[in-house]
Amino acid sequence: MQREVRAAYDALDAEAVAVRSSATIEDGFTASLAGQFDTVLGLRDSADVLRRVRWLWASLWNARALRAMAAAGRSPLRTSQAVLVQERIDTRSAGVLVTRDP
Repeated sequence: MQREVRAAYDALDAEAVAVRSSATIEDGFTASLAGQFDTVLGLRDSADVLRRVRWLWASLWNARALRAMAAAGRSPLRTSQAVLVQERIDTRSAGVLVTRDP
């Protein structure tokens, strides 16, 4: 896995990357758990990326996520967690738009 992550990171050739988690239960009809798992921004070398990939996989089990899953009646044992490495780009602003009353 380490070789694959390093190779993909090197091929990305980005100044900085974001390492983000995404669980299969983040957005659903009965609950939203988005934001319960970790994200790290601005990493600049493969050693940091590898360390944070492991950290973010483990964030499925952080206290915040476990509380939110318990409140939603979900179990981490029935959940998958992906970790994405994306080029970080400079922005001027960001936001969230809700288009329907949850």
